[in-house]
Amino acid sequence: RVPAFENVAVAAGLVALIGVFWAWTAVDQTSERLARGGFPVYAVGTVVIIYAATRSGLVARFLSIPALRWAGLVSSGLYLYHWPIFLWLDEERTGLSTAPLFFVRMAVTTVVAVLSYFLLEMPIRRGTMVRTGRAALSAGLLGAAVVAATGEVWIDAQALGVAKPIAPSFTAWYLEWIERLAHN
Repeated sequence: RVPAFENVAVAAGLVALIGVFWAWTAVDQTSERLARGGFPVYAVGTVVIIYAATRSGLVARFLSIPALRWAGLVSSGLYLYHWPIFLWLDEERTGLSTAPLFFVRMAVTTVVAVLSYFLLEMPIRRGTMVRTGRAALSAGLLGAAVVAATGEVWIDAQALGVAKPIAPSFTAWYLEWIERLAHN
């Protein structure tokens, strides 16, 4: 017999799952509601879904369908690529309302994540992208050079009498780029 708490957890998981799906399509990413408690509510909903998914019931069965299990394989790419794509594909640029725009954004994000999975992630995991120690060393040195060239390089602006740092960080450049995407 299933304890009453388990039934409550599964029911709460279903409610949270419906709430998350609703939020994906109905809440704009720039909504003030997100900044005023929406993110913590979303996070709690996610925790409830995860807990419910570890129990037998509708949530676990739903999250076990093949399409969602497949999405788990490319979830890191979905996570990494969705934000710039969502900012770039906005209502103004596409002319789409919230729900259709969500599906277009997800389609583009999915294509990019799948390409990344097969062309970048899996070759790295299998060790086929870099096969030799020399190639690994070269890749590591190249990565270090990129970080050194674009990383956090700040010059004391006050000491030089300028308002802004001479060489802004890569992070600052990236945030400015995202901001321009959101407003162009």
